[in-house]
Amino acid sequence: MREPRCCSCARPTLRQGRIVSDRLPAQNRYGHAVANRDVAWDCQIVTNQEQMAPSPFRDRAVSYLEVPATDIVQSSTFYRQVFGWAVSSDAEQGSFTDGSGHVIGHWRSDLEVAGDQGIRPYIYVSNLGQVLNEVAAHGGTVVQPRYTEGDLWVARFSDPAGNIIGVWQQIPSSAEPDN
Repeated sequence: MREPRCCSCARPTLRQGRIVSDRLPAQNRYGHAVANRDVAWDCQIVTNQEQMAPSPFRDRAVSYLEVPATDIVQSSTFYRQVFGWAVSSDAEQGSFTDGSGHVIGHWRSDLEVAGDQGIRPYIYVSNLGQVLNEVAAHGGTVVQPRYTEGDLWVARFSDPAGNIIGVWQQIPSSAEPDN
């Protein structure tokens, strides 16, 4: 068995006693590595400890969400178009699998929209600016424009039902600083 190598510098890689995968990560529709499949951080690709395919059946991990929706078809369409989530072919059923394959759920019209209250999920994206443009183009509203938090860019939007969701990306090393 050959020793795994880093994707960009080809050096052998080990992290906390676990071998780090040498296979290339899956890509999303923008050509960027998919988060939570193989996560590239500082020249290393770290995979799931068990080297398993994405699954919601992971011990002690968030795996299922019930998302309030005023119109299930509209919410299904919004998350499919903006984030590429897989939605059931019967949009009225309202089931989904997120882009990582680790989280499943349903949109629920019988739940009260949380708005700015309660738990706020944040979705990792590889191009925050492009996603915020897509949010606006598909019926959402940016409620907190991009801001810097450490080495991250973060923003929040309201989906078509009124739920407030966060999005974030790691600041690329080539990016100009915010003023």
